[in-house]
Amino acid sequence: MFRYLTNHIISMLPTLAVVAVVGFMLVHLTPGDPAVFAAGPEASPAVVEQIRERMGLNRPLHVQFLAWVRNIIVEGNLGVSIQTGEPVSAILASRAEPTIALALASFVVALVIGVPLGFLGAVQRGRLGDRLIMAVATFGVSVPRFWLGLMLMLLFAVTWRWLPVGGYRPFSDGIFDALRHLVLPALALGLAEAALIARMTRTAMLEVMNEDYVRTARSKGLVEQRVLVKHALRTALIPILTVAGLSLANLLGGSVAIEVVFNYPGIGRGLMTAITRRDYPVVQAVVLLVGVIYMVVNLLIDLAYAGVDPRVRYN
Repeated sequence: MFRYLTNHIISMLPTLAVVAVVGFMLVHLTPGDPAVFAAGPEASPAVVEQIRERMGLNRPLHVQFLAWVRNIIVEGNLGVSIQTGEPVSAILASRAEPTIALALASFVVALVIGVPLGFLGAVQRGRLGDRLIMAVATFGVSVPRFWLGLMLMLLFAVTWRWLPVGGYRPFSDGIFDALRHLVLPALALGLAEAALIARMTRTAMLEVMNEDYVRTARSKGLVEQRVLVKHALRTALIPILTVAGLSLANLLGGSVAIEVVFNYPGIGRGLMTAITRRDYPVVQAVVLLVGVIYMVVNLLIDLAYAGVDPRVRYN
């Protein structure tokens, strides 16, 4: 296991390097000068040039990239925001709690709804229940998340006034109030992910329900529910884990649309603000962070395979 982890981590380094290079180049090749945004519309060209020189934006791109990478590796410094002057690490840390809370809540919603619905759809294959579940799942996959968020807001916050329209409350201010502000964005994200997980669960279950070992379990006289859960579902968990893990990585990376709709101060909304203001250091750091999140989640998915399937071994 240790050897596998070591090799896997080493193999992640080239991918991380590619993410860093592509993210850096895309940010710097985007039209717009951050020095102009920082100086303001009334600033003279001389002032803009001074700001550009102070920020190091007048240096060649490869020099800027090497300096950025050196600061990360040697000093653990992600840079300083062009717009606010705050350390980028502090900005990301301030948005970490809202993003993690929303991601975990949405992930729980997706699993609690998606896996049972997909399981029932496979068991009821071809029947009315299966058709209804797949129709709902198709709708959930197709509908834009921001539209779903707006509809939930209109129903629960504006019409019935059960929940707040948006915003975020830290858990330190009270668990109940924090959960009330978390419900709507978590539902908007979780329902969309649940639809995808439900479709994958149904497909995976249908692939294994007619396998020889499942028929053998039935021939031994085992209860159907035990056959489906212990034998069929456990084997089908591998593709389900893959989709669920990627959904978790996507949620941890921040959902821009939902965070904007609900005025949620997460990483996704911060990324949108940084792109609008051409805040290069923040955008570069978020791109790198998202890449790391996806790689770590993929590693955890690989390790989880061995827990659900005894045939998988890492030597």
